[in-house]
Amino acid sequence: MAEAAVSYELAGTPAAEATSSAKSEAEKRERAILKKLRQALAVQQEHADGKPLNEAQQAKVLMASDGL
Repeated sequence: MAEAAVSYELAGTPAAEATSSAKSEAEKRERAILKKLRQALAVQQEHADGKPLNEAQQAKVLMASDGL
């Protein structure tokens, strides 16, 4: 029970908020990277289906194959 009180007290401190903010930023970055990867894979599939790619699409496919 004392642990819960301690974590509750820490929740509003600047250090806890900074940690939460950093985690939030990391989660945002992860979602953005996954979105780019999904888009690149979709373009790659379109190319495999025979659709010609423009330069921007080719760059996305290369980025995905290089591991972002």
